[in-house]
Amino acid sequence: MNAENSPELPPRAEGSSPQPENSGTPETPVNTFRQRRGEIRRPGRKKSISRQKSSPNPPRPVDPAGAGGAGQAPGSNQPYSESETRSFPPGRSGPPTQGGDGRPRFSRPGFSRPGFSRQEENRSGNRQERRPYASDRSQQPPAGPRIGRVGPNPFLWVAPGTEGSAPKTDVSASAGANPSETTRPPREERPRFQRPPNQNSQPRTFPNAGAGAGAGAGETRTPRGVTSWSEARPAGSKPPRRPAAPNGEQPTRYHAGTAPRRERPAPAGRSPQSQHAPDAGRRLHAPDISVLPPMQLLAPRTARELAFNVLEAHHAGNKHIGEVFDQAVDRTTLSPSDRRLAYELICGIVRRQSTLQALLMSLVHRQMETLERPLQTIIKIGLYQIFLCQGIPQHAAVHETVELAKRANMRWGGFVNGVLRSAIQLMTENIRTEPSSRALPIGHHQYRELTTDLFPSPTLTPGSYIAAAFSFPHDLVERWVGQYGVEVTIRMAFWFNQVTETALRVNLLKTDRETFRQKLFAADFVAEAGDLPETIRLLSTVRISTLPGFSEGEFSVQDLSAQHAARRLNPQPGEVVLDLCAAPGSKTCHMAELMQNQGEIIAADTHGGRIRQVYENAERLGLSIIRTITIGPRGENLPSMEFDKVLADVPCSNTGVLGKRPEARWKYSPAHLDELREMQATILRTAAGKVRIGGRILYSTCSIEPLENEEIVQQFLAATSEAGGPQFRLVEEQKFMPGSPADGAYQALIERVS
Repeated sequence: MNAENSPELPPRAEGSSPQPENSGTPETPVNTFRQRRGEIRRPGRKKSISRQKSSPNPPRPVDPAGAGGAGQAPGSNQPYSESETRSFPPGRSGPPTQGGDGRPRFSRPGFSRPGFSRQEENRSGNRQERRPYASDRSQQPPAGPRIGRVGPNPFLWVAPGTEGSAPKTDVSASAGANPSETTRPPREERPRFQRPPNQNSQPRTFPNAGAGAGAGAGETRTPRGVTSWSEARPAGSKPPRRPAAPNGEQPTRYHAGTAPRRERPAPAGRSPQSQHAPDAGRRLHAPDISVLPPMQLLAPRTARELAFNVLEAHHAGNKHIGEVFDQAVDRTTLSPSDRRLAYELICGIVRRQSTLQALLMSLVHRQMETLERPLQTIIKIGLYQIFLCQGIPQHAAVHETVELAKRANMRWGGFVNGVLRSAIQLMTENIRTEPSSRALPIGHHQYRELTTDLFPSPTLTPGSYIAAAFSFPHDLVERWVGQYGVEVTIRMAFWFNQVTETALRVNLLKTDRETFRQKLFAADFVAEAGDLPETIRLLSTVRISTLPGFSEGEFSVQDLSAQHAARRLNPQPGEVVLDLCAAPGSKTCHMAELMQNQGEIIAADTHGGRIRQVYENAERLGLSIIRTITIGPRGENLPSMEFDKVLADVPCSNTGVLGKRPEARWKYSPAHLDELREMQATILRTAAGKVRIGGRILYSTCSIEPLENEEIVQQFLAATSEAGGPQFRLVEEQKFMPGSPADGAYQALIERVS
């Protein structure tokens, strides 16, 4: 290009260094990268820099000495860099200037007007400079070299020497600089976050911390420019001691960026280690609502909410299912059908909790300790409806259970929905009659086939299969298999897991069986006559207190096998009868009805609260010959007289009535059985000491265990015959097996001969 045709260049400012022709920034790797980004223009290009004399805002000359003068930045002793004096593309604010190629240029207001306002600074996109240091917000940012760049963020503070083209200078040595100030390191060199020491307590004092950095003794904060206390600590001094952990151990130290997330404390009743399980998966935090009063968990509006409340109260207080349900249902306005559904869900979930637990563990791939107990209860309510409850569509079971989960905890809805929909995929439509590892017992000697092996093999380990698939304690199943065989054990398991008929005993002092049965038929209840003259079998599930004639005392609820006890003892009118362990009074009232309410019955029990139930039942039935007393564990406070008949209905393991008492199966243990055996032998000896010669004793249990039945009677007969005292003989005994045709029981009639 000819010199005469070249555009006129503006005169160089006085005091600036001369620039050689076609001189540019040295081609270093850093500068090459900056050229590609557009921060430095290549020399010789027409669009490089506008230097027109007519520009109203001429660029400031550069002071190479950096000691003040015209090349200094306003309010600072640091010079501008040459790259800051550039033109900007159209669209920038400011008056246009004539560039070297004849096109208009716009100068940025931030360079032409040193006193621009904070609002203009925010509009310019400066996100780094407008916030002061967090350690001292009243301190202005330190002055230093700047990097000009074409982009939304031109104000990047850099330390001297970190920029490729800037010389390494000591800021503290500059004229007018504050020795205590230092430049801010680049963003990529600054730590992302550093928690101040001892955040949750009072600030600690470190003697001589920050010596030489403008901080006096006893400084409680890190001096500016020091990123940690290790830099401010004098050489040879020990670091400040951290507070010890509660157990005396030193807290774990983590490097920057490796500390784990802070978890909230574990709820009551759960160990803190369960929150940090390696395979815990997605965390589901929820308050442990079991510590709340049971009836304040939810205001039940549906049958499933009522079932949830009763199950949680049962787990929290270990109370009887029937008692908790009666207390809860009295506070609701649910329809009779919803109450029946809630009771079926409650009893079924308690019975089949091992089966439901196996299903839950196959669907949720995480430790059960990390899954909240209320959440497990909600999922089991849904699983029971899908697999074991007849007449409920799958979509309805999923929807209602998800709504229950949302009302208990909004975060549980999606998790419960996913688990239940996966459970539907686990089930098939095939029904089989033989057990297998993927066969789920559903009732009436039928099995639902699953898509995977969920249970142990019934051929290799029959006891383990029955315990898991039918939901029974493993020790109890192994005992049954050894005594009765696999087939009989499976038949009993089916009986205990199904809803059985309710047996009623008609009060013959007020009505007869046929009259009462017609009354039930008029109220749309289906009933049939039983084996005994006072027995009625109720074929529909209903709340007993809603049946006609209940408040009038025309009937009582008693199983068929239990009704045989009073019939076998056969008390006569005018006799004096002793009933040991009388509560709740079903057999006591039956004997009073057979005695035509003539004579006397002493109803004794060791529990004063339960003995009141005997009085209430007798008052409802209109019986006046029953007198209740509270005795000691070994028969203390019993009358000194002898009785014509003695009924010893001893406490037992309830293995014959596991269907009507859902929680009874989970109370069984060999140790508990040994305790019961000792108690049963003591009660039988007490009864033997209260019967007259020629009188009779009925030893009765609702168990099918020979250890509690035949063995107790044989040991008693053997002990009395060798002692040389009163002699007894066994008149008859009968054992009722579950399902033949009622619940299991044992009764032995013993007579005193001398």
